[in-house]
Amino acid sequence: MAYTKLQSHLDLIDRQVRSYYTKQDDQAVIDLAWRMGFDGDDFFSLYAQRLISDMFPGLLDMASQSYQDGQSDS
Repeated sequence: MAYTKLQSHLDLIDRQVRSYYTKQDDQAVIDLAWRMGFDGDDFFSLYAQRLISDMFPGLLDMASQSYQDGQSDS
């Protein structure tokens, strides 16, 4: 199976989320979710969603809302 541009982009997003997880930077996750929605990207991978959920309760819901806000702003 060939490594696609979509897989590469998802890997980049996962690395960003992992970095934010390490730094416990919840605001960066919210901002990233908004940019993803605004740019029309797919929502976070399951791996990234697990990391976000582990950061603190409710962050995944806030990221989802931010993603939807980004979609409506585009």
